[in-house]
Amino acid sequence: MTTYRLVKEGNATIVRAISSAQSSGWIRPVSVDPKEYPILQWRWKISNVIQKSDVRKRSGDDYAARIFLLFPAAPTQPKSLFVSFRNKVATLLFGQYGFPQAINYVWENKTPRGTFVPSAYYPDSVVMLVVRNHQDPPNTWITEQRNFYEDYRKAFGQDPPRLAGCAILTDTDNTRESVTAYYGDILVKKK
Repeated sequence: MTTYRLVKEGNATIVRAISSAQSSGWIRPVSVDPKEYPILQWRWKISNVIQKSDVRKRSGDDYAARIFLLFPAAPTQPKSLFVSFRNKVATLLFGQYGFPQAINYVWENKTPRGTFVPSAYYPDSVVMLVVRNHQDPPNTWITEQRNFYEDYRKAFGQDPPRLAGCAILTDTDNTRESVTAYYGDILVKKK
């Protein structure tokens, strides 16, 4: 599993994630009305990009850093037999939310910034949005701000339900590479 630790950098407490051919995340349940608080803001930095990272392939589904927003599964979401079965099992395991929909803000390698791509693993319910790539400097704090309400509409074609959770993930299990990422000051704001 990726190792997450709270560390001090100057006067700030941040999260350091170290991953070497590993994958895991820190998840925090939240309940936020995206109409009232549609802006997600955070800062992050990475030691290096993952060279084999490729948002369009399972073999490249690794990211030096990502912010993962979880939403309850939409009742109007198209469902294949497989998706219906998966959602029933997820409801038994995870309660009312079933298998959630999600937006992943990722630091990928070669894909242009601003690109929306269905997840290589869960294309019907998870969307990857490339925020940073190889053109962005490593070892430099970058502050991001996204209107996740609008990003959800663009990704799923409808207004989002309440935000149910937020996670950070640094993963290298598919590419077998290594990276260190830092996360700080993740918050939601009014427009």
